[in-house]
Amino acid sequence: MKTRDLLLLFITVVILIFYGLFGNWYILLCLVFVPVLYFLMTYFVKSPEGPSVPQNVDELLARYDVEPDALIIADPTRGNEVASVIVVFRGRDMMIIGGQEVKISDVADVTFNNASTPYMVNDYQIVFTLSNPTRLIHVSTGVDAQWAAEVLQQVKEECDL
Repeated sequence: MKTRDLLLLFITVVILIFYGLFGNWYILLCLVFVPVLYFLMTYFVKSPEGPSVPQNVDELLARYDVEPDALIIADPTRGNEVASVIVVFRGRDMMIIGGQEVKISDVADVTFNNASTPYMVNDYQIVFTLSNPTRLIHVSTGVDAQWAAEVLQQVKEECDL
């Protein structure tokens, strides 16, 4: 049985117990109302089925019919996750940054920073500043500043910045 079905059964038993104890017709009305409400909820409330989100880099690359010009791993500890790779398609003027499609020509600046708070372990990020519309995209690179600088250099070479 589903959790929702068990909950409905429990509520029905509680209502029957209250009806047996107090004999009030309002409680009997609730006994009729709860199953009707449950039926309406299961009939009309459907879970939304949106586009499937790629779970790893292979699924992400399978969506495109061309081989990428560059695949930059931003965080070496999460190399197969979509959120930690930067995929470059120069022919299409497109980059996939942390799972988001961005035009290379829209990238105004790229830098890195330490996003951690004081007294915590370092957490470096590559920060993309986009010109159209003005917004920022952050990609985590892990705890090593030298690695973040190398990833930044690779990204700048690919974006011609």
